Amino acid sequence: MRNTKMLKHQLMALQANCASTVQNIQSIIAMIDQDVEEHKSAQVNSECQHPHQFLQDIRTMGNTHRFFCTKCKQKIEVEDNTLLEMANQGSI
Repeated sequence: MRNTKMLKHQLMALQANCASTVQNIQSIIAMIDQDVEEHKSAQVNSECQHPHQFLQDIRTMGNTHRFFCTKCKQKIEVEDNTLLEMANQGSI
């Protein structure tokens, strides 16, 4: 083994390459997990009926019909007058 310096540098390059590969794999796994979570939340959002007890009033001057559903974690625009009257009375 005359070229121990060269062998050492090759092994260090291989080590860095392996570390990069591991980091890339972890990033891909994180992206897959995020995609699965978004897909699950989209399914929950489409199934949620936004019951009154889960609605929080987040109306503003420009958005007088906006509420937040704590069940599906989604902002919704409500056109239901009875719900708006309940919010005005402080029931929500």
